[in-house]
Amino acid sequence: MSSDNPAAIGPDQALELLKSGNARFVAGQVTPRDDLPAQRAGLTDGQAPYASILCCSDSRVPPELVFDEGLGRLFIARVAGNVLTPELLASLEYAALHSTSRLIVVLGHECCGAVTAAVQTLAQGADAESPSLQALLDRIFPVVNASRGESKLDGQAFIEHCAEENARKTADEIVAQSAALRDLVNRGEVKIVAAKYALADGRVTFLDA
Repeated sequence: MSSDNPAAIGPDQALELLKSGNARFVAGQVTPRDDLPAQRAGLTDGQAPYASILCCSDSRVPPELVFDEGLGRLFIARVAGNVLTPELLASLEYAALHSTSRLIVVLGHECCGAVTAAVQTLAQGADAESPSLQALLDRIFPVVNASRGESKLDGQAFIEHCAEENARKTADEIVAQSAALRDLVNRGEVKIVAAKYALADGRVTFLDA
């Protein structure tokens, strides 16, 4: 499933494109990329991504590969722990308001180092190694604290639960903090979903989508 006109892709079709691309990635049947010079030449005058991915900086989760996409197709915003900052929110707003992105995916993943650090730091009653790391973990702590009260899981299972809830939290925050994106969502022009990537098999599970 593909489209040569990203501007014509709505949020539901964008989601199906990502699901199809991930299925190819999982099956090891990815699209050949022997046309990269032509792709580069075709993008010199601008970009028209059909989806935006807010994801973790983890080197094991490259979105373009995970969703089997080429140049110019996905607008990527990356930060450890796939948390929301003003700069990342502005990036997502730009892609929706001034480009062609009609889907925002908050992509968490298994064995997330940032989520693990948040869980362990709270459990130890310690501080992070630097103010900047502390500021990052501060954005994840509410998920960990809420999950402690809601979940009976422990160990790695608890960390994985927190990773899912963290992705959901970020998706909710995008809607809550951006009036512009909230308006597009309410009009059905943009969809925002959370997802989680499995390291072993490469499968992306879309949460509540």
